[in-house]
Amino acid sequence: MSQVSTRKIIVNSIIFLLIAGFLYLIVMKFIDKKEKATNAAIAASPTGPKPAMGVDGIVVKSSAMSDDVDLPGQLLPYEEVDIKPEINGKLIALNIKEGGAIAKGQLIAKIFDADLKAQLNKLNVQLDLAQKTEERLKQLLTINGASKQDYDNAVGQVNNINADIEILKVNLSKTEIRAPFSGKLGLKSVSNGAYVTSGTILTSLQQLNPCKLEFSVPEKYLANIKTNEKVMFTIDGHINPYQATIYAIDTKADPVNRNIKIRASVPNANGSLSPGVFANVKLSLKEGNALLVPSQSIIPDAKSKKVFVVKNGKASLVVIQTGLRNSSMVQVLNGLNIGDTVITTGLLSLKPDMAVKIKAIKTIEK
Repeated sequence: MSQVSTRKIIVNSIIFLLIAGFLYLIVMKFIDKKEKATNAAIAASPTGPKPAMGVDGIVVKSSAMSDDVDLPGQLLPYEEVDIKPEINGKLIALNIKEGGAIAKGQLIAKIFDADLKAQLNKLNVQLDLAQKTEERLKQLLTINGASKQDYDNAVGQVNNINADIEILKVNLSKTEIRAPFSGKLGLKSVSNGAYVTSGTILTSLQQLNPCKLEFSVPEKYLANIKTNEKVMFTIDGHINPYQATIYAIDTKADPVNRNIKIRASVPNANGSLSPGVFANVKLSLKEGNALLVPSQSIIPDAKSKKVFVVKNGKASLVVIQTGLRNSSMVQVLNGLNIGDTVITTGLLSLKPDMAVKIKAIKTIEK
């Protein structure tokens, strides 16, 4: 390698080292500025607690409460039954007026019974003969003209025939189908001359005076429901409300929705009410003294209902059980005490144990 080339390499190396050193100084200066700015920001930031959040609240107080709850209901027949024969046979009479009234015990249908009557006549002849035989053997037995076994057999024959006669009489009575109660007949399902069985529906019968109003109430309202109490209800298309008297309360709640079925009796002498019609039941629920909170203060979730309560200057989340409700207030059954301060504003921003400051507070007056 020549002397000129060596000198050129040395010069280039020196230039490269100078440029690298210059760039290093620039980078270190930038990093130093950034660290100083970060430290200054940290030094300027407050190290104390965050300021308390301003909220409004109410002081829980025992107050009187009453409310009307609207519940869906349905009108049903007081009694209802499908008219079916108890025996098989040919239908020889079904002379009823569809949709007409019928009295208890009145004949609805007649099934062919000539064969049963013939059997009954035959059994009566056999009974007469068996009774004469039994009487003759009884007399012979007194003079040892007949054995005790022969006489006992004759007595047994009489008893057997009497039993067969009773069975036939029962079957004959089943050929006449009568109304089990007074009411209104439905439409005919068969015609005269049809062969019917014990599963054949001939028609239906409904007792419509009184009618039955059936509705369900939440389990928590059960204490407000009593038998013989009056309830009012309305029906679409009817101007005036109707009154019903509660006569039965179910003993168990629905396992799914925890509702309890209620039945009430409704007078219907003029026949203006029809079964199957939906009704709007207005149930008056009354409580003497209750702890109330505004409805907007309640935070519902899938399993429970909660409210924020101020405790020692912080927001505390409390699980509550609710009862009656009106347009603005909700009854609290469990979870709160008189004098508790319930937060009513800023609920979306609140978190448990967050510092809060009450800006405005009020009590619930009776």
